[in-house]
Amino acid sequence: MYSKSIKGEAIKLRKEGNSYSIISSKISVAKSTLSDWLKDVPFLPNKLVLHNRS
Repeated sequence: MYSKSIKGEAIKLRKEGNSYSIISSKISVAKSTLSDWLKDVPFLPNKLVLHNRS
């Protein structure tokens, strides 16, 4: 079980445009957990994410 502050940080990072991989590495939460938590948070990739795709 994770604290509300960890979930809140995940939501904040996602709203900033970070991918599940980036968020997972920053807060040590599995991508599958992030997927569940963040399914309703819109994803607009930030420059770092867009740069890593090319």
